[in-house]
Order: sequence, then structure tokens, then C-alpha cells
Amino acid sequence: MALQGTIQEFGALETFQLIALQQKTGTLEITGHNRSASFVFEDGLLHAAHVAPLKLEDLFPRLLIEAGYLSEDDAKAWLNFPGAGPINPVDLLPKLCKIFEDDLNEAYDLYLQTVFDDILSWPSGRFQFHSGKVETPSKLSGPWKVEGFLMESMRRIDELADLQAAELPPGMIPRLVPGSDHANHPDRFAGAVLSRVDGRLSLQEIAAASALPAYDLYRAVRILRDEGIIDLAEWIPSGPWMDMVWQRGARWKWIPITAGSLVLLVGVTLGIQTLLAHFPPRWEQNSHFSFLAPTAETSRADFAMAQLMEAYRLRRGHYPVDANDLVEEKLLSGKAAERLSKRSGAWTVTADGTGYTWGRGKNNVPAGASQSESSNQRIAEGRSSEISVADETEPGSTSTSAP
Repeated sequence: MALQGTIQEFGALETFQLIALQQKTGTLEITGHNRSASFVFEDGLLHAAHVAPLKLEDLFPRLLIEAGYLSEDDAKAWLNFPGAGPINPVDLLPKLCKIFEDDLNEAYDLYLQTVFDDILSWPSGRFQFHSGKVETPSKLSGPWKVEGFLMESMRRIDELADLQAAELPPGMIPRLVPGSDHANHPDRFAGAVLSRVDGRLSLQEIAAASALPAYDLYRAVRILRDEGIIDLAEWIPSGPWMDMVWQRGARWKWIPITAGSLVLLVGVTLGIQTLLAHFPPRWEQNSHFSFLAPTAETSRADFAMAQLMEAYRLRRGHYPVDANDLVEEKLLSGKAAERLSKRSGAWTVTADGTGYTWGRGKNNVPAGASQSESSNQRIAEGRSSEISVADETEPGSTSTSAP
């Protein structure tokens, strides 16, 4: 039977179900996420999920050691035993090491469940089925129906997602509670968790480094938390500074937040500067008008009148034709406008509205001209005007006078 493809097109769950339903015999190989797994089937039943020879870094030996079924020295002696002829290494365990057959069967069931949990959570990968009988099935454990493992794995994957979303986020860091009794915990998985808790590794990092199923590890963490043996916290600085600097990224979640805040601050600052460049405030000195400073030769009323003329130009883009224009802009009171209108020739605006002649036809000031010298002279010659702008403004009107 030629069966191969990708998990994206034909999921791992459907692949296992197809082999079991059609009672096929052969080896299914699945690769993905820098990992691989082999499953030996005979008449649709699973006989093994490992390929000899086993190595110490393989998942099954690591699981036996971490779950406490086997010591590391016993595992080395088992894997280095010079067996005669092809033989399933699992069959040698009860003879070479201090492990009972019931414990071995329990451990291998746990191993199978771990492998199924892992593979069914892969979003991508490849599979290939090779037909043909394999002569090394274990005589001690199995065979198994894959349907039970598949249903259990789907339940565990869903429950693990709920745990991580609600109670135990992967980024949390477990810490031993001072004074708690955490020695020789009766639960295998709780003991495995406690052996890795150092106050610096997150739950996600512990699960990634462990050979045990993530589901059982998270359940053990919840048990230890409820018993008051560990507590969970976000990253807490500890140790030398360089040690903190080189911690893994999971404990530096505040870095992108800080960087984002700085970028936002810079953006707001640049935005304000752009607005000020396009819309300068009224109090800012305009290149067209140099503010007039009163001197001994100028009167307060003359200076205020010149400021009102310039304020109108800044608003309208041209100088006012007469006093009524200033009243409409609420720059001048009605009484002051009435007194000003009695004086003929107070000022005369040029045809384009960009300049005006003050008093008796002197000091024509076109737009853009330098006023540093002519302004005070213009006001001085028109100081005979007895208009009091600052003193006669009405409520709601605006007048400006020099201090």
C-alpha cells in the first residue's frame, strides 16, 4: 500500500484511522517540527512506536528516567547491552533493570500517549506508510488499538488549551514557596516538575525541556499550586545584572512594550512639531510684522492701534479698510470706532490690501517690508490721534496694548 502526503492535506488523525480501519500491516513514519516518529502496525493494531536501536537521548529512555521508572545508570546499562540478534530493546528491560512488567507497561502507555499528543498538535508535517511485516514487536506490552489513544489525545489537547488560557499561562514562572514540604512528592509528574523549578524557567520552557507530556506537567503544576508548594509569578529580576540581561525572551515581555511606548512618544512629538510648523500660534512673531515696542516717542494708544491692524491682517490676509472691519472682528469697540471715524484719513489701505498709509499719507508699509525702522516713526507721526483703544473696549472684544 502506497500512502504518503502532508499533514496539511491529510491530517495525522485521519491517517491513523485509515490504517486501523483497513487493518494494514507496516510502518508509518511521520516527520515535522525537527522531530520524527515511527509506528509499527500489524493487522491495524499498534505494536510499537519506536525503532531500534534506542539511544539515551530518545524520548522513551528520557521519559523512563524523568518519570522515575529508571535511573540514568540503569538506562545506560540497558541501552549499551550487547544483545544477540534483532530484539526489541523493551523486552530486555525487566531482565537487566529493576523494573516490573506492570511498571514497564504503564510507562510505555505513557510514552505512546505522549507521542500521540505531540503529533496531533502539529500544524504541518509529512507522513509515509511502508507496507510489510516488522519482526520486532514487543512481547511484553501491546498490541493497542489506536482509537483509544486518539480520542484521549484530543481530549487532553483541548483541556491543556483551557488550562493555559485560564489558570496557567505558559509565560508564568513557578517558584518554590519557602518552608513548604516539596521532598519526595508521591505524584510522578509533580516530582518531575519540582526537579526543574528554579524560579527562573517559565512553564513553557519547563514543558519544552521535559520528556513528559505537557498536559500531565500542567496538571502537576496545578496540584502543586493548590497544595501551596509552589506559586506562580511573572518575571522577577534576580541575580547579577548580566545574568538578567541574558535571560530568555519569555521573561523580557516588557521590552516590546517599552519600545512601543518610545515610538509612540516620538510620533506624538513629531506630530505636534508638524502642526506648529503649519499653524503657528498667534503669539509667535510673524515674519511680516515685527512687534512694535513703545518708546518715549510713542503713546500706548498708538501702539495698541498698530497691533490691532496687524491682528486683523493675520486673520484676514489684508489690512482693514476702516474701523467697521475691526468692529466686525471684535478687535475694536463700537465707541472707539465711532471716534475713529470722525477723523478723516486715519489710514488708507493700498489697492491690494497688503499695505496702508498711516496719518497724513506718510509711512506706506507694503507687505513683506522691513518695519523695524518705519514702525515707530509711523506711530510717532500718528500719535496726535487721541483714540483710546485699550480703555474703550467692550466685553467680548479683544485689544492688545504694550506692557
